[in-house]
Amino acid sequence: MQIFSQISVLYTSYWNRVSSRTVRVFLLVWCLAGVLNNINAQTIRYVNTNVVGGANDGTSWVNAYSDLQNALSVSSANDQIWVAKGTYYPTTTNVRTISFVMKNGVSIYGGFLGLSSETLITQRDWKNNVTILSGDIGTLNVASDNSYHVVYSNSLTNTAVLDGFSIVNGNANGTLPHDSGGGMLNISASPTINNVIFSGNTAQSDGGGMSNNTTSSPKITSCIFKQNTASNGGGMSNKSSSSPTLNSVSFLGNSATSSGGGMYNYNQITATLNSVVFLGNTADNGGGMYNTDNSSPNINNCTFSGNKALSYGGAMYNTGSTSNPKIKNSILWGNSQEISNFSSNPVITKSVVKNKNLGSGIFNGSTNPLFMSQPAIGSGITGNLRLSPCSPALNVGDNTGVSILDLDENKRVFNTTVDLGAYEVQTLLLATANNDSPKCAGLNVNLTGSASGNSTSVSYSWSSNNGYSSTEQNPVINNADVSYTGIYTITVTDTYSCVATATTSVIVNANPNPLASSNTPICSGTALNLLSGISTSITTNTYAWTGVNSFTATSQNPTIPNATTSVKGSYQVLVTDVNGCTATATTSVIVNALPTATASSNTPICAGTTLNLSGGNGSNTYTWTGVNSFTSSSQSPTIPSATTSAKGSYQVLV
Repeated sequence: MQIFSQISVLYTSYWNRVSSRTVRVFLLVWCLAGVLNNINAQTIRYVNTNVVGGANDGTSWVNAYSDLQNALSVSSANDQIWVAKGTYYPTTTNVRTISFVMKNGVSIYGGFLGLSSETLITQRDWKNNVTILSGDIGTLNVASDNSYHVVYSNSLTNTAVLDGFSIVNGNANGTLPHDSGGGMLNISASPTINNVIFSGNTAQSDGGGMSNNTTSSPKITSCIFKQNTASNGGGMSNKSSSSPTLNSVSFLGNSATSSGGGMYNYNQITATLNSVVFLGNTADNGGGMYNTDNSSPNINNCTFSGNKALSYGGAMYNTGSTSNPKIKNSILWGNSQEISNFSSNPVITKSVVKNKNLGSGIFNGSTNPLFMSQPAIGSGITGNLRLSPCSPALNVGDNTGVSILDLDENKRVFNTTVDLGAYEVQTLLLATANNDSPKCAGLNVNLTGSASGNSTSVSYSWSSNNGYSSTEQNPVINNADVSYTGIYTITVTDTYSCVATATTSVIVNANPNPLASSNTPICSGTALNLLSGISTSITTNTYAWTGVNSFTATSQNPTIPNATTSVKGSYQVLVTDVNGCTATATTSVIVNALPTATASSNTPICAGTTLNLSGGNGSNTYTWTGVNSFTSSSQSPTIPSATTSAKGSYQVLV
């Protein structure tokens, strides 16, 4: 009502100013266009096979349709259909010709939980909320009565979108056109197919997973074709000028009784494949891919491995002079055969083809590209075709025209040059080495090493220019001395024999070598000199002396003046050098007590008698001096026949 009210006001206002018939006609057309735009506004229709109650009109998750076909039948251009996880069947009957039919301008999205809180397309999770479109109608788990085509498209453009589903159990075993495209049949149709898994579908003729016929060129992104079967093109068949574009697609374990286990290209096919893997597909001819009758697909950054052909072309079979695929930045390795050509001349650049010399290094046909896990030939879908971090196929491709993303949806050029194959290595094996030096001699040095990259199991080896070695990741050098100073190298080796190295510098400083001494023995009352020498050339040291009577000093050569016998004993000096390394030295101090001196004589005596001097007792040395220049070194000297001239003062030095 608001729209019409606004239009009426505009019309009246304009009419009051202009009265010509031309303007009246223009305004009428403008009004009708506004109404039509309102009618064609985008509508979201909700589908949930597990819904309980509700109006079943698709207007919300609460009122969701339980049947996808109901939503498709009422949808028109610009509509979206949101589908909750669960399994959906084209029909509840056993009519095998009924399929899910896509429409131009209608986008169908799977992967929702069906919760009212899901209001944005980004809230879905198609990988975990598995949404299945199944052809298993009729008797459950009996293939003979399954839908001929789970999904059918005719005369569609890329505005028809299918995104986030698993398509399973289609069985195209009828007559033309019901003999092809068990999972999906496209006739003159080029829909957009994203995030879809085609699995367990079969076709009597062509395209077990998908058949593209009569100028059908769908755009297929991030899809998987797994374990589908057909006579030709177990995974996909492209015929009659049908040239799909495939980005980040996997063909895994598909099989064909005749040709093209993974993909079959026939009659004017120029399909484009970017970042596509063919693994474990089998056929009589062309285990991975079969190209014939003017079919020359463009194959960029693709990987073929583990594919098997009973006759020719384990990876690829090309037949006819006009079937010449263009192969660039790709790897064909570890198939029963790589490429078999019958009158064909594929154009191969910057690619690895086993046993085909296309240049030097990795391109010589004999250098292993080193997958993370080489699959067995024709033995299913085991293996891992991502490149190891030391693969020679890294950074050697041609950047011209490469896709933005690889098969893992990672940035396609990680370094400066694109890798070969479907996967771009995002991390390289790196080693780091560290230690906790500098240390002083006698302490432990801790070496630490680590590895990073896309390898999960590594071994470590340490070496040094001083002869040290260890196989521990984080070894400890116990009681290190200066001989352990040097450059230490860690070598990291992963399970793919990739090697990375790193170095770290270890410094072990020599401890100072102090000498401690003194000027002792000394006599009490003289100065005690403590002396600290150093035997190395390092002179920037600090000193800490300790000794008896709580003696401390921080000078190199401290002095105790007027030392007494109480200071005798042990003194220790702690020397710390500029590197923080320490050492101690000890010296013993001797302070002798002074002797006791006594002097006496037998005087008074009479002239002519003997003068006796006495210096006391003890085993000492004595020096007497007296009048008339008297000297004697005897403890008790005598002066015989002393005269009065001998009288006076006598002194003894003990």
